[in-house]
Amino acid sequence: MKAGDITLLGLITEGGQGLATGNNGKYIGVLEGTKSAENVRKQRPEKLLLANEFCQKQNIKNRNDAVSFLDNLSELETRKLFDELKEKYSRDIFGQGWLYRIVSSNEIADVENLNDDEKLNGIRGEKTFVPYDKGDKEGNRWYAPTPYYIDWNRENVSILQTEPKARWQGYQFYFREGFCWNNVSTPKNEKSMYIKCRLKEKSINDVASMSLYVIDESNNLIHNYCLISLINSRFLFNFLKILINKSVNLQINDIRQLPIIIPAPEQLKFFGQIFNTAVSIQKERFAGHITKQEAERQLDEIQKELAKFVEEIYLKQMR
Repeated sequence: MKAGDITLLGLITEGGQGLATGNNGKYIGVLEGTKSAENVRKQRPEKLLLANEFCQKQNIKNRNDAVSFLDNLSELETRKLFDELKEKYSRDIFGQGWLYRIVSSNEIADVENLNDDEKLNGIRGEKTFVPYDKGDKEGNRWYAPTPYYIDWNRENVSILQTEPKARWQGYQFYFREGFCWNNVSTPKNEKSMYIKCRLKEKSINDVASMSLYVIDESNNLIHNYCLISLINSRFLFNFLKILINKSVNLQINDIRQLPIIIPAPEQLKFFGQIFNTAVSIQKERFAGHITKQEAERQLDEIQKELAKFVEEIYLKQMR
């Protein structure tokens, strides 16, 4: 394809829904030092008290007792304890999907250096956790770091490949950079009405994180940052809502029907600048250097510039 051509997003991308483990607590953890990890530490004593029989045998009568008991366990011992309690008392004893693993940076593998066998069959050694994208309930645009990591060791991957409760789709769409979006469109006001697309970094993606990837990555006119910019525009949001799907739920086949104009080099340069600026703002926000409100204010200014640019491209093509 060449600059100025129109195609459907689904014809230049591939992908789909991600992995369903069937037992997130067993495989997935949260990164140490994040708010998610703080919440896990606070929840562990309360969750332990739900295992009544175990607590009676250990003379654990209240939250203080539970805190004291858990403080004497290492992180690995804590994981093993909750794994065993779930196995004994039922998978949902602590609430469906509750995560109790806290992952240290020393356990995280370098995804850039994984070979095909490690991606498909799991990693040997001590550093076996890899980033896991569980979707984004907040609906962040452009960029959002994931606090979640999945233990991609050989034993776990072997189970996930064959476990009936898990949904294994192979790894051809894992460990690839692409883009994803919030699957629910429920804006608080008209100003916030966007598809809310963001970069998906090299990771495993969850069933809630529907993701797409550029098929021909060697094409110099089709890049993730360009597609993310187009999808985040008001023009394509309006196109989606008027002509494709009026409901609040955005399915992957809805996104695939979006019309994409292949950009000229100067247009591609503009999208790169918009994308890089937006990502920088989000990184400043998540690093705590600016507030969420300030980030949204700056992003709103970018959206205005993007809206005008994208609308001109499409309207010019329609004349």
